[in-house]
Amino acid sequence: MINRIINKLKGAKTEDKTPISEVIEVIQKIRQDSTTLAICPNNTGPNWLGIKRGTLSLFPFSTLILDQYYSHSVYSDDELNTICQAIIEAQLQTVILRGFPQYFEKLISNLKNDKNLNIWAFYAGPISEFNEDSKKDGFEKLVHLAQSKQITGLGFNKKGLAESVREIYNINAKRYILKAPSAVPSAPTPIEGVNIGVFGGNTFNKNIHTQVFAGLSVPNATVHVLDKEKFKYLNSDRIIGKGGNLNHDEFLLELGKMTINSYLAFSESWGNIILESASMGVPCITTANNGIYDWDDNLSNLLVVKNYDDVMAIKKQMQTIIDQKSELKDQLLNYTSVVNQAADEILRKNFFD
Repeated sequence: MINRIINKLKGAKTEDKTPISEVIEVIQKIRQDSTTLAICPNNTGPNWLGIKRGTLSLFPFSTLILDQYYSHSVYSDDELNTICQAIIEAQLQTVILRGFPQYFEKLISNLKNDKNLNIWAFYAGPISEFNEDSKKDGFEKLVHLAQSKQITGLGFNKKGLAESVREIYNINAKRYILKAPSAVPSAPTPIEGVNIGVFGGNTFNKNIHTQVFAGLSVPNATVHVLDKEKFKYLNSDRIIGKGGNLNHDEFLLELGKMTINSYLAFSESWGNIILESASMGVPCITTANNGIYDWDDNLSNLLVVKNYDDVMAIKKQMQTIIDQKSELKDQLLNYTSVVNQAADEILRKNFFD
């Protein structure tokens, strides 16, 4: 029964609303095995999906996923109060809120009544997001909550952000990193030929057009994207679109079929795609701004692209990796264990010691 409820919460459609009684039952089940509860919003399609996946990577057995529709709660204020009361009655030691839709303020307002409860808010984005008013407003609210001691402190995934926030605002801020997914499909049979996956979203900071140009510059390579319509102007039959509506398992299978994947964002806090790809032994090139390859100098030198807005520089690095792909598979599979161990150590040291 409990497993069915937890699985329902993890896979619930955002238009569904899990009954409060079942939400409370999940809280009680988590408390039996842990004094920590992580809370994140459920996704509406791709919206909030990265937040959910990242939270589950860190807390696979102690995450409560609250149903919502896009960024709006499907629960009334009274229902959110009931959920908070159940959390307080469970006598947990730590609650971690990852992602910050506006209604999370109501959770904090109620949970802060438990003076013995540590409440951490984990911010997931990069600094570049602050040019959006909603993201900037949310960040300022989090800082205020930390300054006024309504929460214990803030956690940041973005490399260097926690340190700067501590210096600028004089508040408790620590870094965390995400893990590789706990379960991925067995690496599927690669598609014949040279296949390059460019599966980032079509926003400026994701830099996908530069990467597609680079992929098409690799001789005889086919470039795979989520939405081919975005690249009609290239008029190329070597671009294959996936329709843009893949569920997560289907998406992972597409990553695993590639020769290499490319995720060269101008600004990124982490990038789940990179470790998901590595978990299937497929190299994924990225930029130094996320720090994902910081625990292996060889992989960092090979897979971190320095000139990530230079099409021909990217093409050259893609070709180098394609030529070495078979030698990289075992290194990548081992590396995911290294990152997961580092994530556990950082989490323990910064938030639980």
